[in-house]
Amino acid sequence: MSVTAAPSSRRGRRLAVLSAHLSDEPAHQRAQAGRVAGAPLIEGTPITAAQVEQYVRDGFLLCSGLLPAPVVADAEDALWEQMAGPSKPQEEDQWAKEDRAHPRRDDRDSWAFWAGIVDGAAIAATFTPQLLAAAEFLANAYEAASPFPSCDHARTQLGKTSPARPPPQTAAVNAFPSTDPEARWDWPGPHVDGAGSLPTEPRACRIQHMTYITAGRPGEHAGGGTVAWPGSSRAAEALYMSDKRRFEMGGALSGEVGEICKTIQPVEVLPRAGDVRCPPPTLGHRRASR
Repeated sequence: MSVTAAPSSRRGRRLAVLSAHLSDEPAHQRAQAGRVAGAPLIEGTPITAAQVEQYVRDGFLLCSGLLPAPVVADAEDALWEQMAGPSKPQEEDQWAKEDRAHPRRDDRDSWAFWAGIVDGAAIAATFTPQLLAAAEFLANAYEAASPFPSCDHARTQLGKTSPARPPPQTAAVNAFPSTDPEARWDWPGPHVDGAGSLPTEPRACRIQHMTYITAGRPGEHAGGGTVAWPGSSRAAEALYMSDKRRFEMGGALSGEVGEICKTIQPVEVLPRAGDVRCPPPTLGHRRASR
């Protein structure tokens, strides 16, 4: 499983949790994307100058060492408990359906795709001070090199922002692995999140992140790992700057992401438990599945 978090947006901060179990070789190249060695740059975190440089260039980074193992274990317990429980009042109709699956840890037959709201102390604890500091630093570095700002950056100029903090509730997405050796691995096409009805400028948020709660296990096949197109966020920004009128709304720009990504070599994220994947909101990506 993995926890994904998107710091501030106009619709509030959100956290998504994705169960990613990866072990077999896909038809396309896999890469340990974002694992860059070097001395720590941000105090209290393992983030290096090379990683910051990569994030600013590619809009993509996989970070380790931002969550202690006990925090990851407690979050996994909380996720299983809430997936098996009743729907929350705040959940959208698309999630809180009568036929919705309720996966239980001890019943593999009940494992099925699940998305919904999760909350509580164990979930909020995944937003460690180290993770928030890293996200803040990376977002500022990316923003400084961008041709147009995010809504948070615009608010900062007016002195209206507050420090990043854990959200009270988050959106969780859990995809379970397949143990069928004959299952076909589908290489997905790219998309971007939440662009449809919002203006392209300013960007709806400064940075997103996904924190992986579990890693792949032997004998389990692709069932949720993220595929990303490094550099696609910068290409999308350049396209917007070339014709601001045409791409004024995010939906128009996101409609071009498939074309943008045709010339970019994608990578499949191979996380360890507790790893954090950081993208800006315009990065082309998609969940891999069987």
